[in-house]
Amino acid sequence: MKFITLAVFSLLFSTVYAQKDEKDLVFKIKNDSKIKVTPSTSFILLGKSKTFRITASGANTVTRVAVSGASVETQAGGLYKISTGQSEQILVNVYAKTPGGQEFIAKVLKYQVIPMPTLSVGGVEKDYAITKAKLVSANLSATSHELGKVIQIQSFEVRTDTDTLFSNSSSLTAPMRKYANTLQDGSMMWFYNVKCQFPDGTEEIMPFFRVYVVDSKRRNTF
Repeated sequence: MKFITLAVFSLLFSTVYAQKDEKDLVFKIKNDSKIKVTPSTSFILLGKSKTFRITASGANTVTRVAVSGASVETQAGGLYKISTGQSEQILVNVYAKTPGGQEFIAKVLKYQVIPMPTLSVGGVEKDYAITKAKLVSANLSATSHELGKVIQIQSFEVRTDTDTLFSNSSSLTAPMRKYANTLQDGSMMWFYNVKCQFPDGTEEIMPFFRVYVVDSKRRNTF
């Protein structure tokens, strides 16, 4: 009976000691493994991919990245390309390994998948009509209902039949306004490579959009 009691006590003591060691080990790993993810953001645009650099400081090294709700492609230099699917949220587990070879989850990241912002020129959105008079003095803008904050437009292009015109702001340049004045009633003006800066400082290039140009002398409803 004494032998049985002693054995049970020894087993309980070993279990508690092992649990204590395991907790201490995990605690030590988390403090020693500082995972850096750049760019730092909380969202990824629907239909687009985003490349992150994931590195670990200290003695531990990043071994792999597992993604739920998206696909991930490992690239050289600690780069990971995450491509969105149909999920509204992406969960990323960053695995690292201790010098002793033990793998552990070093960091968990969550990203919201949001639609691309709505682009407009002079308040007119894609595939809608704008008068020539309004177009020549208009600015480009971008809005996102999900973020609820201002999205800055840093640059964009306008392509003509013979040239590509550049603007380093949200405003049409003088050559762009001159080109807009040459467009015939019912023509389209195309905007490309619209570079947006989001509230968290990250930048994205938006797909092209276009508006129909109408003559204000003939139509006064736009």
